[in-house]
Amino acid sequence: MGATAGRAAQVVRGDFVRRNWMDALGLLGDMLRVPAFDPDELAHVRGEMLASLDERDDEPEVVATERLAAGLYPGHPYGAPAGGTRGTLARLTPAGVAAYHAAWACADNLVVAVSGGFDPDVMLRRIGRCMAWVPPGRQTFRSAAVRAPDAPLRVRGATSSPWSRS
Repeated sequence: MGATAGRAAQVVRGDFVRRNWMDALGLLGDMLRVPAFDPDELAHVRGEMLASLDERDDEPEVVATERLAAGLYPGHPYGAPAGGTRGTLARLTPAGVAAYHAAWACADNLVVAVSGGFDPDVMLRRIGRCMAWVPPGRQTFRSAAVRAPDAPLRVRGATSSPWSRS
């Protein structure tokens, strides 16, 4: 079991053997319902993410993708670096992460996908019990509408590609 996050999704997932699926599904539900945002773990993950920022800056494809996203989606989360910045990572707190989770963990933002050998009706009932706590409300990002640029996008800091025709 584990959790990850990206630009468009936060994922809680697990792989488990058939005989343990009911207990494991309950644990996954608990991970969503009462997540532990431990300060020491947050500090550890922050350190890993800060180290990855240095590595990210050494990857031309990643730098180009980040700059393109910033140009296409100014003021929108899709325009922000997926791994954050030194400033955003420094501001992360357990309380802030918990507040974000509380705001976004709602039914309209939740997708449950299951695969394997099980009775679908039994699985649906169990998921319903495990996820009954999920508030029905909808949280959406409010920003200026994202629209296509009027002119060709110019990305600052870009250099000509060795593969382009000059």
